[in-house]
Amino acid sequence: MEKYIKLLMNLSDAFGPSGFEEDIRDLIKERIRGLGYTYSVDRRGNLIATKKGTGNYTVIVDAHMDEVGFMVKYISERGFIQVVPIGGYDERILPGHIIKFKINNDFVEGVFSTLPPHVLSPDERQKPLKLDKLWVDVGVSSRKEVLKMGIKQGTPGVIHYPSRKMGNSIMGKAFDDRAGCAVLLYLMEELKDVNLPYDIVFAFAVQEEVGLRGAEVIKEQYKGDIALIFEGTLATDMEGVPEKSMITQVGKGPALTLMDRSVIVSQKLLRFIEHVAETHNIPYQYKMPGVGGTNGGAYARKNTEVAVIAAPSRNIHSATSLINVLDFENTLKLAKEVMLSLHEYIE
Repeated sequence: MEKYIKLLMNLSDAFGPSGFEEDIRDLIKERIRGLGYTYSVDRRGNLIATKKGTGNYTVIVDAHMDEVGFMVKYISERGFIQVVPIGGYDERILPGHIIKFKINNDFVEGVFSTLPPHVLSPDERQKPLKLDKLWVDVGVSSRKEVLKMGIKQGTPGVIHYPSRKMGNSIMGKAFDDRAGCAVLLYLMEELKDVNLPYDIVFAFAVQEEVGLRGAEVIKEQYKGDIALIFEGTLATDMEGVPEKSMITQVGKGPALTLMDRSVIVSQKLLRFIEHVAETHNIPYQYKMPGVGGTNGGAYARKNTEVAVIAAPSRNIHSATSLINVLDFENTLKLAKEVMLSLHEYIE
């Protein structure tokens, strides 16, 4: 299990907000080459590897490489920077956090400035700051100095603290969806020398966080009969949250989607996945219907059966999401057993 923990940390730490996935894609490429697969990168930036089978059926397994982040919007004459979100970042948590800007092959760090409580009115202390009221400080005193550092309009950034092991969990910034990327890499390793009666398309997609844009391209290139989406999804089992509001819960195994804002999954395929989990004594849970969205929504707009399997993670879309090691291990187990059993479903 230690090798999976290391892989998760490395994937999560890689830079890759939507539209700027080069670093995470290069990391995955290196791993794929080590496994002996050939791959291609399309014009949108999706990374695709295929494994030929013996039949006429195609199964797409999908995970998105991108993470939420920011883009430089404006630089003041005094050297302060304003940003806009790339994807759905939670504005409430930004003040005081470190943001890392990508400059060619290097990084520049800044901090979301915040006034101390001493100078705020009681009313101001109670209100979260909106992003358009926040300024990033990179430690210089003029616009000219910021530009000299390489930061300009359009420069991407992410809030980043290194991943670490915490009790039975791992903390990292991007388990949505580097957890899914780790599942796909695991499957590529485990299935490499297994003869299967269907083709597998391993799809590492871009720009999910801004509207499933990578998957929309993949679905047109590869006519999948089945699409299995692997995700890191939101767990809300925290103190003060009633059970009826817990989207998923940590420690209860992989979460199966019933319906979210992007897709109603194939009920027949869902029942099959449940059967596989129960046959192999793998715990699972359901993600509360109607919340979130995944690349499944793109594939469902074709004649493709879709299912979504996700590892629950607390604090997603922040710098400190937590994923339970056992949940991740059971997600890996379920992914493998489903792939090895799909011929029964196809037949």
